[in-house]
Amino acid sequence: MHRRIAIKISRSGLASFYPLLQEGIRLSVRGGSSVLDFLVSGIGLDHEEIEDKIRSVLINGHPVDDPGSTILKEGDRLALSASMPGLVGSTLIKGSPLAQLRSAITYTVDKEGTKEEGEVFIEVRLFNLVMKDLAEGFLQRGVVLSGERLRGILMALISSQNLKGISLQERDVTFQEISQYLDRDEELLLKVQVLG
Repeated sequence: MHRRIAIKISRSGLASFYPLLQEGIRLSVRGGSSVLDFLVSGIGLDHEEIEDKIRSVLINGHPVDDPGSTILKEGDRLALSASMPGLVGSTLIKGSPLAQLRSAITYTVDKEGTKEEGEVFIEVRLFNLVMKDLAEGFLQRGVVLSGERLRGILMALISSQNLKGISLQERDVTFQEISQYLDRDEELLLKVQVLG
């Protein structure tokens, strides 16, 4: 069980999370969920948003053409992006007519694999417009990160005056009170509420 930290930030403070979102955030998903299930049920996106905003989906570095049949497993790395420029960007788009150019690296669904039960942890990376449009939803849901990474983000939020509140295990605290937990070698569950 992860220690729970919740913070309140101003909308302009979201930018402090962009490097973290590009490097990758760990979060839990229900075992047996497809990429599509996770985006709809776990993040709260509708099918139209997914179709319009998320043009490239990669699992463990492999392009995914059918997010509805691609099951997330423990340790998977999921990358989401809007359209990218050039021929490479065009070939990575899900369901692209140029998909044949990448057939050797396209993610293949394991039809005989077993679905994992319970909670599994995956890493999610967000890029370009997807990151800017979906950052708030992912951060509200809760992400798992080290105290060291959280310390850096909190320091940036404090220096830019975008940090509006911190709570630990649902009790309001100051940065000084929470800093002892940021020095430990443990992972924390962070939930972010964006104000305004």
